[in-house]
Amino acid sequence: MALDNIIERVKRGDKEAFESIFREYYNPLWNLANGILKDEVLAEEQVQEVFIKFWENRHQHQSTLKIFPYLLTAVRNKCYNHIKKQAVEQKYINHTQKLFQDQILNYEYDDLTEDLIKKMERIIGSLPDKCREVFTLSRFENLSHKEIAEKLDISTKTVENHITKAMKLLRESMVELLIILIFLIGDL
Repeated sequence: MALDNIIERVKRGDKEAFESIFREYYNPLWNLANGILKDEVLAEEQVQEVFIKFWENRHQHQSTLKIFPYLLTAVRNKCYNHIKKQAVEQKYINHTQKLFQDQILNYEYDDLTEDLIKKMERIIGSLPDKCREVFTLSRFENLSHKEIAEKLDISTKTVENHITKAMKLLRESMVELLIILIFLIGDL
């Protein structure tokens, strides 16, 4: 299909004309985007977005529009804008991580240990009575599941269920402190 008068056809909503432009220029535009971004999938996304915008704004195009230079410029600008946006986002992430790490590194280890113990005590204290008793016998008195079952006159399966419940609650509640500890260990 000849590309003469194709802009007028696209402006009228001729999808066939648009598809011929897409087929004609997609590969060179993708090559440009991939060369800039060094990411095939991202290059495809950027080129597709340019074509979508080209179609959506078809009524604004001048009849004399040079299609390929227009699309080349649009893809190039879209790729560079993406790179700039990623750089700004990464700069923000790095800044936020640095602030967070500074706060962690300035945190007193004794305070961390004390906070951790207090938080664990609060969590254990909030457990249902039987669950707390089973957990305490298991973790602080080092009794086996069988010994706990015999002492409390319950099944070993019930002991396992209570310990599982207590550990799940502790894990969920301790995620915040775990993240802090991971950062601390990662920086040592």
